[in-house]
Amino acid sequence: MAGRAAGLDHQERPVQAADRRLPVHPAADALRRQHRDRPVRLRFLRVGHAPALAGVVDPALAGTQLGGREGVGDGPRRLGRRSGDLHAHGRPSEEDRLMAILAGKLRTTADDQDQPIDRDHRLVPEPGQDQDQDHDQDRSARADQPTIGQRLACAEAQVADADFVAALQTLTELAAAELPSSSSGDFQRFILLLARVLRALSRYDAARDVLQLARHSTLTASRAAAEEAEIAWIQHDYDRGAEAATYALRANLANRKAEIALRRCRQPITPSLADAPTGGVGHVAFYVSEGGNFGDVALPVSVRESIEHVAGQTDWLPIHAHQVFDEARLELVNGQRSLIIGGGGLFLPDTSPNGNSGWQWNVPAELLNRIEVPISVFAVGFNLFTGQRFRGDLFTRNLLALTERAQLIGLRNHGSMAAVRAMLPERLHERVRFVPCPTTITEHIHPGLPPARSGTGVVLLNAAFDRAERRFGDGYAAFLEQIHRFAQRVRAAGAELRLAAHLPADEKLADDLDSSYGVRLPIDPLYDRTLDQGYAIYRAASVVVGMRGHATMIPFGLGTPVLSIVSHPKLRFFCEDIGRPDWAFDADDPRLGSLLADRVIDILGTEDAYRADIARLQLGLKEHIDAAARDAAVLPGPQDVSRASAGSPPGVAVRRPTAG
Repeated sequence: MAGRAAGLDHQERPVQAADRRLPVHPAADALRRQHRDRPVRLRFLRVGHAPALAGVVDPALAGTQLGGREGVGDGPRRLGRRSGDLHAHGRPSEEDRLMAILAGKLRTTADDQDQPIDRDHRLVPEPGQDQDQDHDQDRSARADQPTIGQRLACAEAQVADADFVAALQTLTELAAAELPSSSSGDFQRFILLLARVLRALSRYDAARDVLQLARHSTLTASRAAAEEAEIAWIQHDYDRGAEAATYALRANLANRKAEIALRRCRQPITPSLADAPTGGVGHVAFYVSEGGNFGDVALPVSVRESIEHVAGQTDWLPIHAHQVFDEARLELVNGQRSLIIGGGGLFLPDTSPNGNSGWQWNVPAELLNRIEVPISVFAVGFNLFTGQRFRGDLFTRNLLALTERAQLIGLRNHGSMAAVRAMLPERLHERVRFVPCPTTITEHIHPGLPPARSGTGVVLLNAAFDRAERRFGDGYAAFLEQIHRFAQRVRAAGAELRLAAHLPADEKLADDLDSSYGVRLPIDPLYDRTLDQGYAIYRAASVVVGMRGHATMIPFGLGTPVLSIVSHPKLRFFCEDIGRPDWAFDADDPRLGSLLADRVIDILGTEDAYRADIARLQLGLKEHIDAAARDAAVLPGPQDVSRASAGSPPGVAVRRPTAG
């Protein structure tokens, strides 16, 4: 379609010839060839009142729909609308200011379009002007200012530390001082990072609008569309999410994030109101997709098995913790007899962060307070790494509101209990109880397990690499050397050493041992196995040495001897809770290899004694889990309902179970 016929008018925007690496419109390319030795202007196209870069978006496509979505050029116009809407809805001033800056700077005006840009994507005077003095002063002034790259690196570090409010402020200051040129890689880096921050603050519509600006780059189009699909899924907008995920996959068939989002949108975990049970148990959990972390696959199953072990068969209403808990979910939950949240390390600020609660359950306080059924937090962990913390007071406020409403805050270790109680008034401390992870008693609650196999000589090793900087600091090379020494000794003792991978990323340890020391480990990819197949692998081992929490708790619950490599406090907490602190070994211990090898060799020689010890320890944990399960299930019947009502906070009505 012709530009005039489409209602497009041309405006100019200067671009330095150094940007020739970008695909450009033929007219702009001709201009560049004509003016090789001085800055030239690259034409912009306006779609309505929003510019789109002609060097990336062809004029014939600038006003078209992308996969049924708004055209790239519509992004700044939508940002303008969004910036005007934010203040009316009481959104934070930093976001309001940033969106206004983006809308204004991307909606170029005739005044600022007459200024060329230098090789650093900075405005410079027109050729022929007296430039030297002004240019020298400009360079001197900006020498004291952080560069675009430094500001972006600062915001990325703040995001890694889950300080999203500070990251938004940093990005706002960057945009106000010097928005990266849309032809630079820093612009796409800025846009994707900004969208991530807005999403983490639950500014979902604003994040989607920003992601539209990344659609014009072939390098980031698939990634941006996958992010849009995830946000749509979080908001239960499944049609839009499937559409964006499909677009992302067409641009990059290997985009696993888009593949997962598409599957989630096509097969939502929560049933519709017409198909949902009534009088059952709502279950908020992290329901992982196919190929996800093996420990997270086991968790929801184990929680339900522990409840049904004492309450009998139960109708379950699954609710994904990472999706917004909205009016529709509230209505579904209030039709059940109780709500269970857990298990797993849900008290964590940087896994699927949100601005509604500050932890993994994405529940706004207003809707949390309207839940009418008894609430039980079940076997959840305060899952922060050493040195990590919750920023601001959002989590503390939500935790207080949750504890006021809940009949039970069941935490999986005493370390988590101490941390949570420290955030609560003393009057609520008694609601915080020890509820071990039910994976630790799998032998007692999971039917159909294969017989335990003692004496196989199989040693399973697990490592974790998420948040590697927190796990290893700068000591990974030393850790790898210790694991090499461990492998040499264990193999020399006649054991079969294998790697148990809960995620594909765990296989890095095998790759690094091979490349650095020529040691090859067979791999058991548990992430690619069914739950029962994974259980069978752990059940057949003589000992498991795990770095992930559930690479210790799951085999323990299956009766297999375990040792823990501690790169997160939860592993030491578990070993202390069962009275076996000597089963925990620090990842940065310079004697790690020899200490682990000594203990593994000891276990191989006395395996049956270790298994008998674990059987006794399981029974002690089972008492706590069974008691919490009876409370959480809120068994149908007058006696149980009265008990649930008596345990509820004053002034909070408890909905009686309905028939069925």
